[in-house]
Amino acid sequence: MDTALAHIVMSALTATVNGTWHRLRMCPAPDCQWVFYDNSRPGRAKWCSPQLCGNRAKTQAYRRRQST
Repeated sequence: MDTALAHIVMSALTATVNGTWHRLRMCPAPDCQWVFYDNSRPGRAKWCSPQLCGNRAKTQAYRRRQST
């Protein structure tokens, strides 16, 4: 447990020092909420996985719109 926490803290410190902290994102999917590194060119990725979380959210939104 201590080793895992040490790795997390070191990763956070490294991201802060090298200026990549602003690229860390939390997936907005309520059943996921993984933290991921946004390596998209514009730096505006929303989902940890567009194929999984993004697709699931977009499908749910589509079905909501179709049912009303």
